[in-house]
Amino acid sequence: MLDVSIRIGLLNVMANLREAEGVSILYITHDIASARYVSDRVMVMYAGHVVESGPTEAVLGNPKHPYTQLLLSAVPDPRAPLSVGAESDRGEPPRVIDPTPGCRFRWRCPFAIDTCAQVTPLPRALGPAHEAACHVAQPDAA
Repeated sequence: MLDVSIRIGLLNVMANLREAEGVSILYITHDIASARYVSDRVMVMYAGHVVESGPTEAVLGNPKHPYTQLLLSAVPDPRAPLSVGAESDRGEPPRVIDPTPGCRFRWRCPFAIDTCAQVTPLPRALGPAHEAACHVAQPDAA
């Protein structure tokens, strides 16, 4: 919640440190545009679980998890055609204390299948260094 000019200055300092000094920074944000600007890799979390991770442009340019797609649909970006729109953001919030087995996003997911209610998805490779914890996410075409 910084002033725009101060935020841009801090992002530039972080990007310069990363490039010039090889510094690693753990940047936790809800601002996808700033994450794209300062990061080499992105991890998207939903209800305490990492649902997608990988190189920034792979994850944000070709999201595989429906939650990542939903997040990006809320950010105007002409470079990222998405298959899930904000109108699909329905359903119950996840239970994060003593959750039941299964995908925590299943109540909001337009692609949920029966397996999603029974088995918690583990991250699996969907592209070079790109992983998603989703039963229905498809890998990149070879």
